[in-house]
Amino acid sequence: MKRSLTAAILAIMILLAGCQKPEAPMPEFGRDDLRLFIGGVWYSPDMDIETVIAHLGGDYIYAEARSCDYDGLDKSFIYPAAEFYTYPSTSGRDLVNEIYTQDISAQSSRGIGIGASQEEVFAAYSGIQDASPFELVYSVPPSDDLPFGASLCFDLAGGAVTAIYITARSL
Repeated sequence: MKRSLTAAILAIMILLAGCQKPEAPMPEFGRDDLRLFIGGVWYSPDMDIETVIAHLGGDYIYAEARSCDYDGLDKSFIYPAAEFYTYPSTSGRDLVNEIYTQDISAQSSRGIGIGASQEEVFAAYSGIQDASPFELVYSVPPSDDLPFGASLCFDLAGGAVTAIYITARSL
């Protein structure tokens, strides 16, 4: 009697397991993943720096240097929560080309933050471009709106995320 009850329970468990929906495949890394949630706001490459300043305020450390890549100045806007690096657009506005953060509250588009494990990053994102014990890089190729492509990068130490950055170029 005990054996048949155990066998019946096991058969029911196997049947129920077969009724579960298969997991949906993870979406590939893409343009929508090129954003960071910092201080309650989403930031992405090619955003006007004035939008960043409107959200984070004027209390930043500023630096500029003549660009090696184009005619104009590379500018840095360093906030406690993140660093924003810009380039001059053809319209004369400064647009974000890199965002770097080590802020504990910052998150990637799929919820990865500082302290997440390398395995959590792999579980959240597919289509890795480059991996090492120190960095994971996900990239999108060049397109009309991103002529140099773009990359989302996770710096690692001891298998845990220590920094997240987005750069408007493929690495």
